[in-house]
Amino acid sequence: MGSPQQCLRYLTRARASLSVALTQLQSGDLACIRECEEILEQAVVDLRCANEYLGGVPPQSDGKLREAIISTKSEAMQIERIVDASAAFLRAISTLDNPSTAVYGPNGQMTDHAVVSTLNGTEA
Repeated sequence: MGSPQQCLRYLTRARASLSVALTQLQSGDLACIRECEEILEQAVVDLRCANEYLGGVPPQSDGKLREAIISTKSEAMQIERIVDASAAFLRAISTLDNPSTAVYGPNGQMTDHAVVSTLNGTEA
């Protein structure tokens, strides 16, 4: 179990990563969006470290720590909503002209060809 200050440092780093990822997700630039994976992975590492430092200390014991946890959760939920909405949009648009167009490959990765062909109205 670590100190609330150590936990707060990791939460601050995680929130910074989440903020960068959110900005990139909202950019509409596919290259920026792809960079989000690495940024979000770093946020996960920081959140896991924060969780380890938190240990059995209830967040209510430190107001700053509690505030940081709530803010981090809120930012993560905002990213989740954007990703979910984007995935739903891509699933819906893929069925408009060509129901057999795969937007996501079997490994869960977005395929450029499918996105480009769907948006251009051509066959994949």
